[in-house]
Amino acid sequence: MSKTRLPPYPVLSAACACCLLGAVSSLSVANDMDDDEDSAPKAELFCELEHDGLSCETDTRATRNIIAALAQRKFCTLNAEAARFGCLNEAEDDRWIAAGNCLNADDPACFGDANDDAAESEALCDEQFDARLEVCAALGEAKYDPMPDPADFVHPADIGTGVAANPYLPLVPGSAWVYEGEEETVTVSVTGDIKEILGVPCAVVRDVVTEDGELVEDTYDWFAQDLQGNVWYFGEIARNYEDGELVDLEGSWTAGKDGAKIGIVMPTDPQPGAVYRQEFLLGEAEDMAEVLELDGSADTPAAACDGDCLVTLEYTALEPDAAEHKYYAPGIGMIMELDPETGEPIIELVEYTLP
Repeated sequence: MSKTRLPPYPVLSAACACCLLGAVSSLSVANDMDDDEDSAPKAELFCELEHDGLSCETDTRATRNIIAALAQRKFCTLNAEAARFGCLNEAEDDRWIAAGNCLNADDPACFGDANDDAAESEALCDEQFDARLEVCAALGEAKYDPMPDPADFVHPADIGTGVAANPYLPLVPGSAWVYEGEEETVTVSVTGDIKEILGVPCAVVRDVVTEDGELVEDTYDWFAQDLQGNVWYFGEIARNYEDGELVDLEGSWTAGKDGAKIGIVMPTDPQPGAVYRQEFLLGEAEDMAEVLELDGSADTPAAACDGDCLVTLEYTALEPDAAEHKYYAPGIGMIMELDPETGEPIIELVEYTLP
């Protein structure tokens, strides 16, 4: 017998969401002013307000977690909770839209499929939440709000001439790297074009991915190198293709827009154990990296390193089960992506050009 009943709407009511957001806003303002106890909102007052005549209930685990995080100024955890609520509500929205479509379909399994899809999405929401909490454990609970000063960055045209390039990500105009995997080919090139973001001139790097000769992704990344040699990520425009047709721009973001923040894509002096955000736009761009070692070894068709490779673990809370080990050869850049579970290469450097 097919399932036709849909579970109740997520526990966070509109009224509770409203007062929780107000509490977060109040705490944020208070935190910016000072750390005096009197300046911070009292946790016991959160969500006791009324909105449009509806009281906000606080007897759910998630709401209690938010109240506790607010009281302890755990901004990273609050980010994780907010993203989880958004994710769960999106899953519920998709469920009800699917249910509405099922009413017009002559398919007895349609409602069951809608429930199953929603349950799968909700499980992913919880997995992403747990992954974000692991990030909080690694980085701490402070707000993530790097503010780039244009005076701290070099002009991309000077890299490789008057300015030394980062040895692990040399953004010298005209540089190019070609990687091959089992089915895909990835071509990365420093175009020489400049895009200004938040007043900072960024190098435009093109990243083209093909599978069996068919275009699947054509991305322009925007990187900037600071005076110390660190390379920062300012955003990307990602064009995703299927059967030769543009299908979406998923993964695109620009620092300074819609809450997006810059991240460090390559430090100039990486140290084992260091963990850092490479990008940040909640729910869209949450790539992370951890420095594993500075004395790795790898051999690829185009380059090799023997005890002097930088090895990183790169991952994202958006895909909790996905991770990569990347090998960077000094003076060349990335030469290999490795699957940490199988130990097999995902892509290897087969050709490169450095002016």
